[in-house]
Amino acid sequence: MDRPQLSDRSPLPGNPCFKFIITYIMRRYLSAPESSPLLSSVNAIERIASDKVSISGEVSNASRSRAAINSRSVCITIRSVFADNARSPIYRQLMIWFLFPVIARFSCLSGAARFPTLGAVYAEGRDFRLEQGGRVLRRLPGSTMPFLTRERLYPSPERAVLFPDEGANAIGSASGSPTGLVCFDRADFFARHQVSIDYRTRAPFPAIPAADPAKLPKTRKCLCEKKLLDIAFIGDSITDGWNSTEKVGVAPGQAPWPGLVTERLSRRTSCRMVNGAVSGSGSASGVEHLEACCREFPPALLFIAYGMNDLSHLSEEGFGRNISRIVDAGLAKNPDMEFVLVSQMSGNPEWDLTPAGKDTVFARKLRQIAEDGGARLAYAPVNELWHALIAGKRFLDVTGNGVNHPNDYGHRIYAAAAASVWD
Repeated sequence: MDRPQLSDRSPLPGNPCFKFIITYIMRRYLSAPESSPLLSSVNAIERIASDKVSISGEVSNASRSRAAINSRSVCITIRSVFADNARSPIYRQLMIWFLFPVIARFSCLSGAARFPTLGAVYAEGRDFRLEQGGRVLRRLPGSTMPFLTRERLYPSPERAVLFPDEGANAIGSASGSPTGLVCFDRADFFARHQVSIDYRTRAPFPAIPAADPAKLPKTRKCLCEKKLLDIAFIGDSITDGWNSTEKVGVAPGQAPWPGLVTERLSRRTSCRMVNGAVSGSGSASGVEHLEACCREFPPALLFIAYGMNDLSHLSEEGFGRNISRIVDAGLAKNPDMEFVLVSQMSGNPEWDLTPAGKDTVFARKLRQIAEDGGARLAYAPVNELWHALIAGKRFLDVTGNGVNHPNDYGHRIYAAAAASVWD
């Protein structure tokens, strides 16, 4: 049986089959000898039937709200990276602490773990075993399940190939790192260091914000009447698709968030889509990117998604001015244009160019612009949803490049937040 939790393009929130992405990472020292490893990285993708979950809560309380879930179990696939926090030999008893207790594994997998990128399958009893009532998965000595050493997470200057050189495995300006460098990869390294484990549990989930029915009236009318909807996306490398597995060319080949959103809209009506995002750019380039999109067609709905590359140098006010200029330029092209202002994920807190908390400042400014802009502007709460889902987790587990790109699950968080503005 194929792996629908990982590879199919199921509907985002709002369809009869509710598929939502949530990431879990537990990071704990083991009560064992000094050689015991430190857990890193548990990523989970949730596939939940809508009749099994009741979602409630306000956007402003997203970081604390939880969904009410009934007595039925839900299906979870975790994608995990084992990482070692000490200098060690290759054979270590690495462990994953599940956030929720395992009550049953999927029968179709016969208790197997998988390496989705390479197709490897790991067997219970040979490669791993469950312990502590289903709360812990232990990697057994001699297992070929991949893991990362501390030296790989924090490369030494002597062994590092620094960005932007070809084959870079590290990036500098990392004052939070013991070596001044952090692990970096522009392609598929992080995707190639994950395994997947299916299990069932009963658990609380963060709330999905409810859409404001007063926002985006023309888009809603178009969806209701099933008329052609012209949409465009502008932004930085995240909106350009990095580091989704489709973009880097490995299994499971999930599309980046603009593709997921377009697919979701296409289930409601026919769409034309243009993606004008440019890697490495910031909000100051937004008008230029919009002009490029309009050479294809002037969109009826424009997704504006900047911020990551502005964090290190732009003020809240400067960021807000740039976004407002993009909106004004869009209205000059099409007076009926509507806009979705997409907030952003956080960056690696150990990297100086993504200062902790600045992403939330930018998100607050976007929310204010959307509130002041009337019905034609909607706010996509990526930032609130992101922090609700990764609270207390390691950035390593939701990144695709180590510093400022999401992995597949991060892209689904983006898509879920964007879809929430009309669903």
